Amino acid sequence: MKLDIVAFTKNGMMLGERIFDLAQKEGWETKVFVKSRYVSVSEDGPVISVETTLSEWAQQHIPAAEALIFIGAAGIAVRTIAPYIKSKTVDPAVLVLDEKGNYVIPLLSGHIGGANELALWISEKIMAVPVLTTATDVNHKFAVDVFARKNQLWISSMKLAKEVSARILQDEELPMGCGDGCLDAGHENSQLMYQNCEDGKKATFWIRLGDGEYLHLVPSVITLGIGCRKGTSIDTIERVVSSILTENGIFPQGIEQIASIDLKKEEPGILQLAEKWGLPFVTYSSEQLKAVHGEFTASPFVQQVTGVDNVCERSAVLGSRMGELIVRKQAQDGVTAACAVREWRVNFE
Repeated sequence: MKLDIVAFTKNGMMLGERIFDLAQKEGWETKVFVKSRYVSVSEDGPVISVETTLSEWAQQHIPAAEALIFIGAAGIAVRTIAPYIKSKTVDPAVLVLDEKGNYVIPLLSGHIGGANELALWISEKIMAVPVLTTATDVNHKFAVDVFARKNQLWISSMKLAKEVSARILQDEELPMGCGDGCLDAGHENSQLMYQNCEDGKKATFWIRLGDGEYLHLVPSVITLGIGCRKGTSIDTIERVVSSILTENGIFPQGIEQIASIDLKKEEPGILQLAEKWGLPFVTYSSEQLKAVHGEFTASPFVQQVTGVDNVCERSAVLGSRMGELIVRKQAQDGVTAACAVREWRVNFE
């Protein structure tokens, strides 16, 4: 975690140093700042004196931080962060502490950003009172955005996520389950009931709100295996792959990497797609691919060119740690693609 702490008094600075020491033990990248002309800063200590205006400091540090702690008045924190608030899906966790360390208040991004969890951690460490105001927390209810963050899941619709929370707060029980290619949820709590039904999407955890209305929480667990003719453009590869994913009920957000044979490790179109989608591109030798056990769609032509009967299916399975092949080889315009999912299960703890 990248954590910035800013204080405005001597007592606040001392509390910031205390939190700094605790955060260092967790391996977090932490900095402590003090903005006050009345507080002197030791040259050999962890505290950095803010010589610019607070607004200038904020412009530099808020966009880059994962979490921010203001030790001082809540009003200062609110006015400082206001120009940088964008969305609950991208905002950093923001907390406020009083300089005596009596109270810890999450102000922003309590769930997805982890501010509530950080507040509870700090409170336990410094014997403070956490002041949580989110409805699911104060009512001890299942919070879908916290669940998604802990399981590293992409939320398909923030609108539906809010609807899930609203219904759970009304004590409504909602069906849940896992799409094809993932293990079942393996747990039932007081707000969610496991059911064996789905809407055709693969490798997701879902919560059903009504007929045909599903909130999908998508783990990044799928390896996309690709083969193509030499020189195939990124536009063609992307169009074909996107079509295959849509037709087979796979969210692009569920792809964790692209895989192929090492003969394609310098293929421009695949490299450009990996860069555009922000995915690692891994390759394997023909010998590694031939050693993968299973039933694959064999091609004499591919065997002649590459030394192995299938590239996309075998590389997908190998990349997924010998996972389940959920989309077999599909070919179009000189591009072949397949998908395999590694073993995955949601965690309710």
